[in-house]
Amino acid sequence: MKIISTKPLLSLAATCGLVCTGFCQYNVTYLNPSGFTESEGHSLSGADQLGWGTGPSQNPHAILWNGSANSFVDLNPNGFSASYGNALLGNQQLGYGTINGADQALLWSGSAGSSINLNPSGFTNSYGRGLSASNQVGDGTDARGDDHALLWTGTAASAIDLNPASFSASAAFGTNGAHQIGYGTASNGQSHALYWAGTAASAIDLNPTGYSATYGAGIDGNTEVGSGYGQITNYYNHALLWHGTAASMVDLQPTNWLYSQAWAVSGNEEVGWAFNNPNTLDLHAYLWTGTAASGINLQNYLPSYYTTSMAFAVDSTTGDVLGEAFNSRTGQDEAILWQPVPEPSSFVLLGGIVLVLLKKRK
Repeated sequence: MKIISTKPLLSLAATCGLVCTGFCQYNVTYLNPSGFTESEGHSLSGADQLGWGTGPSQNPHAILWNGSANSFVDLNPNGFSASYGNALLGNQQLGYGTINGADQALLWSGSAGSSINLNPSGFTNSYGRGLSASNQVGDGTDARGDDHALLWTGTAASAIDLNPASFSASAAFGTNGAHQIGYGTASNGQSHALYWAGTAASAIDLNPTGYSATYGAGIDGNTEVGSGYGQITNYYNHALLWHGTAASMVDLQPTNWLYSQAWAVSGNEEVGWAFNNPNTLDLHAYLWTGTAASGINLQNYLPSYYTTSMAFAVDSTTGDVLGEAFNSRTGQDEAILWQPVPEPSSFVLLGGIVLVLLKKRK
């Protein structure tokens, strides 16, 4: 199901040059597939989307879509009671599944039968979170019950433990191939966003002055995103952006919201969500382009019966955004794909206005 949601054009006085900034409307596609009552979209690449869906009588299954609700592949491997898709790039998909009561990181290449179990020796559970063309990242639980950030290159045996010596636990959520982003638990028990270059010893602490805790969630090129809070934010969680150092931090918190989270970045676009009440979780999907002032509330492009939304992925080439929204009519979360519709060019708008003026003069 697809609708077009229109964002009002800016006034002529405001545009002056007769060109809207950004996009004036979005196509919204609802990806919840037949046979599934609930779904979430977590990653996209080209024309494909990845996430999971839950049926009325089944556990979650990892799902690979191709742009529509009924164009999908169920990635749940044989023997696994549940699975989740977290990251997608080209023909590879990453996530995890549950087998014999244990969660294990999984790498697919387009079908349930293609799954590779990445769970390394010495870890009871593992989770695939992010991937690049050359490697995969996530975390695993060791025999003591501590979570350690992990880096793979396609096999369980290739796993590298990224947990820094000074941190008791860690997790990695994204990679651009050369670097990884995530967070670790510092000696004071607070989480600090961490930026690695392939080894535990390479970890850089991104926690800036004035912040008690920070979390790294996504990376692309030389940009990382996540969130953090501290005295400087009145202890409200704010969406944050970095460029490899703590000092480079940019606060993306949009005006009129108390809390926000940046989850993914692609090119110069970042996505996540903002909300005001942690008890009701009045979440609204958000899109930024590097600054707090650039924020766009993607909830505005959904029908009113979708009362909350979250954005988990963005493709800066197409402008597509993937996430999920809560449908108050069904009481279920549904995977949502926002696709921007380019505005008319300034020449088209100008031509229309000139034609109107000429008609008036006759």
